[in-house]
Amino acid sequence: INNNGGYIHQNVRIGLDPTGNYRGVFVKEWGEGESGVEGEIGGPGGGIGDGDVICKIPWKLLIKPKDYEYKQYWSCNAVQELYDQFLLGEKSPFAPYVKYLMNQPRGRIPSEWTANGKKTTS
Repeated sequence: INNNGGYIHQNVRIGLDPTGNYRGVFVKEWGEGESGVEGEIGGPGGGIGDGDVICKIPWKLLIKPKDYEYKQYWSCNAVQELYDQFLLGEKSPFAPYVKYLMNQPRGRIPSEWTANGKKTTS
């Protein structure tokens, strides 16, 4: 993401949760901070402050409909584009993401989350 014009906050990590069941964006645990202070949460300065940007994902990295326009989004077209990328497989410009999605067990894709799980991210 950072290599493509995006941004990930220095005090978060992208990976699996402690149970190993869910992938997401998490505040770094103590011991992962760069200051070396035991028990500190996060990297330099620790934690995430109010109003901090956690991440920015450039549009070019999103799988979206070819005819996408601001304020007009048709989910059927998005699903079709995702399907088309699945069909392309390794030839897709999104191959790492497509491969990741195709290998997810049930329950990890946001559309399969519970109502409460979806509510926490909106």
